[in-house]
Amino acid sequence: MEFVRRNYLNSFSGNNGCNQIMGNLKGLTNTDLQFATINETRMACKEMKLSSTFLTLLRETNQYKITKLNLTLMDSNGKVLLLFKKID
Repeated sequence: MEFVRRNYLNSFSGNNGCNQIMGNLKGLTNTDLQFATINETRMACKEMKLSSTFLTLLRETNQYKITKLNLTLMDSNGKVLLLFKKID
């Protein structure tokens, strides 16, 4: 799965393992992050449950932290929802 933030637009894009995703961010601070809108392409995939779960977790995100090469997305209670590792 891929996640790319576009600084100049306060938007993001990526891939959830099946579909392309894109949208806008809001409430972005040094610790807070919310996905204002999330759109996706509608390809028929074997793992639709995975795609759906991924989008649900993005919508539940309220906080984040970056450590070394990792981006961690968390809910409002600090529970880890998703962990991304930067790769080249």
